[in-house]
Amino acid sequence: QKQINQCREDSLYLESVALSLSETVTRQELLEIIQELVEAGYMQKAGRSRPAAKPSEPRKILLPSGSVLFVGRNNRQNDLVTFKTAQPRDLWFHTKDIPGSHVILRSASSPALNDDIEMAAHIAAWFSKARESANVPVDYTELRYVKKHSGAKPGYVIF
Repeated sequence: QKQINQCREDSLYLESVALSLSETVTRQELLEIIQELVEAGYMQKAGRSRPAAKPSEPRKILLPSGSVLFVGRNNRQNDLVTFKTAQPRDLWFHTKDIPGSHVILRSASSPALNDDIEMAAHIAAWFSKARESANVPVDYTELRYVKKHSGAKPGYVIF
């Protein structure tokens, strides 16, 4: 049973990496994904070292209301937007049980406007494996309720 559970976790993790690869835009993003796979033990380190480059940045989307969305493009960026960029009262969005991007809504108003919440949910659905589906369930909560347990793979959180 323990091995079956580990296999399921590995499968979900590798699905999230595959989604990140399909969303990759720059060479730096690709190198970050390769580095993540090396650190996780799924790939061996290449014989030659590459010069250090500036890490890629998450997507930043300005909404008409003045609110800002931050969207992770891979697991490293998901951790970055969730635990470094976001503030405790920001809203965190992710598709329910489907690999995808972490989306942070930094609202210009308090509480967040319903239109902004809806847009953030649409963006979370779009940047997920379920992009082509008609209905995509999206979870959201204040960031202060999102945690990463010790030893978790990049991009994995509990809330």
